[in-house]
Amino acid sequence: MPAVRSGSPSFPPRRRRGLALAVTAVLLAAVVPGAAQPTGPGGPPVAPGSSFGLDDAPARYEILRVAVDPGMPPLQFVDSGGRPTGFFVDVCLAIGEAEGMAVALYPMDRRRAEAALSAGVVDAILGATYSAGAQEGAAGLPISEPLLASAVAVVSKAGEPRYADGMARLADGVLALRRGSPAYDFLKAIRAVRFNETTNPSDALDLLVMGRADAFLEDRAVASYLLRGRPDAAGFEISSSYWLPVEYGIAVRPGQEYLLYRLNQGLGAIKESGAYSVARERWFGDSERAAMLRLRNALAAFAVALGVIVIGGGGTVWWNRQLASRVRSSTAELRSANEQLERLVGDAEDKKEFIAQILESSPRGLVTCGSDGLVSVCNARAREIGLLSPDPVGRHFSEYPFLSRFLAGGRMERVLSGEAFPFETVEWHRPDGTRLYVRSGLYPQVDHARAVVGVIFSFEDHTTEKAMLERLAERAKDEALGRIVAGIAHEIRNPLTSIKAFVELLPRKMNDPRFLREMGAYVPREVERVDKLIRDLIDFARPRKPKRSVVDIGSLVGSSIALLAPSLAKRGVAMESGSRPGMLASVDADQVRQCVLNLVLNAADAVEDARSQREGDPGSGSDDPGSGGPDIVVSTSASEAAIRVEVRDRGRGMDEATLARVLEPFYTTKRGGVGLGLPLSKQYVEENGGRLELSSAVGVGTTVAMVFPLEGR
Repeated sequence: MPAVRSGSPSFPPRRRRGLALAVTAVLLAAVVPGAAQPTGPGGPPVAPGSSFGLDDAPARYEILRVAVDPGMPPLQFVDSGGRPTGFFVDVCLAIGEAEGMAVALYPMDRRRAEAALSAGVVDAILGATYSAGAQEGAAGLPISEPLLASAVAVVSKAGEPRYADGMARLADGVLALRRGSPAYDFLKAIRAVRFNETTNPSDALDLLVMGRADAFLEDRAVASYLLRGRPDAAGFEISSSYWLPVEYGIAVRPGQEYLLYRLNQGLGAIKESGAYSVARERWFGDSERAAMLRLRNALAAFAVALGVIVIGGGGTVWWNRQLASRVRSSTAELRSANEQLERLVGDAEDKKEFIAQILESSPRGLVTCGSDGLVSVCNARAREIGLLSPDPVGRHFSEYPFLSRFLAGGRMERVLSGEAFPFETVEWHRPDGTRLYVRSGLYPQVDHARAVVGVIFSFEDHTTEKAMLERLAERAKDEALGRIVAGIAHEIRNPLTSIKAFVELLPRKMNDPRFLREMGAYVPREVERVDKLIRDLIDFARPRKPKRSVVDIGSLVGSSIALLAPSLAKRGVAMESGSRPGMLASVDADQVRQCVLNLVLNAADAVEDARSQREGDPGSGSDDPGSGGPDIVVSTSASEAAIRVEVRDRGRGMDEATLARVLEPFYTTKRGGVGLGLPLSKQYVEENGGRLELSSAVGVGTTVAMVFPLEGR
């Protein structure tokens, strides 16, 4: 069994989702006996976990398996207790909680992580890098929106002037860096640069300390964290903290667009709820606030010094020297605080430019408006789809027909009041005559205090996708129609063949009494068979409106079972009924009775079919599924809101392929069957406000249940 840690960090409650049922487990190692274990390069087997399903079956998503780098503190690392932790880990757990996904964390280096992702052992790589100017994420993989925007810093010995200008003089010395880091990927193709590579940043810093390197290149957050933990930290300094911009996200396998969408949606949710800010404060602290506090303290100290000078203007030389020392100290603090503020301003400008690049390269159109209706943001894709020319930024949205189509008519006011309009698809005729299907969403824009200050309008061109879906639906409809026509032709041809045979023999056997008796018996029966088929087909294609009234379902089922009991006893089918009176529902009694009869007769046919199969195979007698109990069990039960009528048989059962088609018209596995019984029963149940549920297993039997809402619910 793998070692498991459960739990997640404490974050504020989600505004969009209630308390998510995300369960977080960190799997450190796992080996499945007898199974071939996938491995990373040069490493032990990796725990397989539970895989995500295909994007067209999101209900199968159970657990998100994430590869975590064990050696990048404070972003992601393994603590002294062997548990993954760090800022990225907290953010990943918060995303899982927001999206209702369990998260399993697997510590492994970059190469093993990429191999595990390719083999399907993990579903995502945490902290994958996306450097400035790159076209794709790490290793050519799709990558989420950024978890953190940072930069590579140059760490050197204190007073070293060579690296103050960033990369200008990197070729003057030997560099220490981590293999696979953004700096490594950038510099490995430059022949003039000499460097020593290590597997983790801590070892690379040790090379600088031991004098085997002149500078250490690493993410500035990681470098600052490692320096703070060293007793000799005063002997080193960060010469350049903005040498190479870098951002981190979550990489997934190609084709996992739905998973990528879920991760981006969860990241947006935790940023809105404040959980992202809590994690950032925990690992990095509020540097801007700290700088302002130091500035305030410095100003206060300076004011005190000036006050002392004024009050003690005639003081001694010693006192003047003390004041001068205080002033110099305060001035140095002011200079330091000012420099840090300048760096923070630079950070803010970098983030602003980064966000602008994301907006302009987004495949979705994005427009934001303030509460006054003036457009504040409009990216390139929005201008292309909506033919928004001139640029609408700074103008009222009503000047543009495309924006008015989605924001006018009171919709903007409703969004400003807190309402959202997600996933809406409408038809739009552009001024150039092009018809588009636009899928859009309208959401409130909030400020840092969670107050609604505007509207976010996100949209995309859905025309191509919609045309493809319509073609698929038309093909499915044609296939269904073909099956129905073939079934009708088959069912009508059989009785007509019998009637035709009698008609052809009639001139020659007109005086044969036996022939006339057989003709009088068979022909009306075949005509009745055709008539019943046509009536059932009409009921299925054009059902009559049910005549609903309040009915005691238990009594109705009991009376229906009583009608069938004698015939089932003659057929040797044992039936048990657990229906009880007192459960009321508003239904058409005749339709529900017909459904009960259909389901019980189908169950009896299945039992006889299984019995015939066992009699033909004497060696299977010990595996008789009907031994030790009744062949058919009919039960009626009630919950707080619904009544459930269940018919369970111990017949042969159905495989998955048969179960998937059993409700199709004219599909049957019974000899002499028509294939309209179950489709009609399903239609009757749904017309009476209920639903039909089926489950089956080969060798076990089949269970069919009708569920109706209780009267008054």
